[in-house]
Amino acid sequence: MAKVQEHLAALQTTIELILKISGSAGASVGVISNGEPHDSHYGFMDHRLTRRPDVDTLYGIGSLSKSMLAQTFANLVAKKVVSWNDTVHSILPEFDNKDKNLTDNCSILDLLSMRSGLPTFNNLWYQGNSSPLVSRSSLMSMVNGMQTRFPLRSDWRYTNWGYAVAARACSNHWEWFAQLWLQNGERTGMLLRGSWDYRSMLPITSQKIDSATIMGAAGGVCSSTRELLLHYGGLVAALKQEIDGTKTDSPVFNGLATLYQGQIAAGQKVETSTQYTLGWVKGCLPGRVGLLSENAGLLEEAPLLGKDTKPQVLFTHTGSLAGFTTTAILLPEMRSAIVVLVNTKASCDSSDFIASAVLEKLVGGTGDHDFVQMASTTKIQHIFSQSHISPASSMDGPNHGEAATTDSVCDTRHYDTRHQPWIAILNKLKGDKAAPTESDDKMETFTDVEAPEMFTYEERVYYNHSS
Repeated sequence: MAKVQEHLAALQTTIELILKISGSAGASVGVISNGEPHDSHYGFMDHRLTRRPDVDTLYGIGSLSKSMLAQTFANLVAKKVVSWNDTVHSILPEFDNKDKNLTDNCSILDLLSMRSGLPTFNNLWYQGNSSPLVSRSSLMSMVNGMQTRFPLRSDWRYTNWGYAVAARACSNHWEWFAQLWLQNGERTGMLLRGSWDYRSMLPITSQKIDSATIMGAAGGVCSSTRELLLHYGGLVAALKQEIDGTKTDSPVFNGLATLYQGQIAAGQKVETSTQYTLGWVKGCLPGRVGLLSENAGLLEEAPLLGKDTKPQVLFTHTGSLAGFTTTAILLPEMRSAIVVLVNTKASCDSSDFIASAVLEKLVGGTGDHDFVQMASTTKIQHIFSQSHISPASSMDGPNHGEAATTDSVCDTRHYDTRHQPWIAILNKLKGDKAAPTESDDKMETFTDVEAPEMFTYEERVYYNHSS
């Protein structure tokens, strides 16, 4: 028990630097090992910088929700309500894609393992200033009109749409899922300590994604470090029993053999040790993790974790919403799990780097990786890829805490604090600095925005730190 806490303490500076470099407002880090939970927390919860997050602070966990929906289906299979191989069309006749093979043969298992061929198309629902502009009632007409990216079961592609359809297929039991996993509706807010060079931090409302929205099943769970460590701790204990062949007659978790079996190679065209199960990426150590993280496309090569350690299977997943990034890692052989919850959509996935640093400490890897430098490199690559800044011109940007110099004027808008925090917004008019104002303690999440880039669903805020 003391050893894990020592690892977290030793990583404190590393974690703080990763959060600062990435532009993350705050985070909660949790580890459970042999049933013993450990946690550490960073950043602030209120605008006066007096309250820190704790083990009960609530976060949107995004796609960490997927394994929970899959577990709900496993419970239904155990009760013989559905079968993994039932076709979606037989359960949900309105599932009628123009790809006849998909319509006739796609199963629940195909949807949850992301081998259906449905496209990613997140921009069709992830929009509207953190509020989706399409309703749940539009789901089937949208999915039926989508063109598949590959023939059924021939490849893998990350998509939220399959999880939304799977939930609709068992809509009679949707309320069960909602009551089981989506009980926490309000998120506790955190405030950034500041923004850094050539970036600004934008307070935004939490992504509206719950049981009433089109993607609630794919990413609508809201939870805390305490709750997730309890859940993942029980899960790794059950998986360890499954591995050792000591299963109980009355399991807490049903269907583990199916849920955690690799269904298809993930991320590559050839057979690989990295596979997608049902809501998890299955890999092994020594190995590379973070396949689903936004960092994966920004690093030349992901670090090899667990070097010189005993081979073992692990399961990982990440989550990302407007204002949140999350990472979870399961280590069944060690009966251990890691969860990192970050309350900012930053310039790199800080949750992934932090979780990797904790994992390396926990398993005793000898790779001597510099995760702080990786965060810095990834941040720069992200800025260049999003804003088309050249390395030379990036050196000529505004000073710390200053707005970018444009031919424009600062336009300040006021909002009723019962609905929206009072903030200052800089529009593309004629320019000067804009300072944030006092707002209530219910500001929730933040997005780190590069100065030259304007996102369609966000408005830029520049902070004057001299005030």
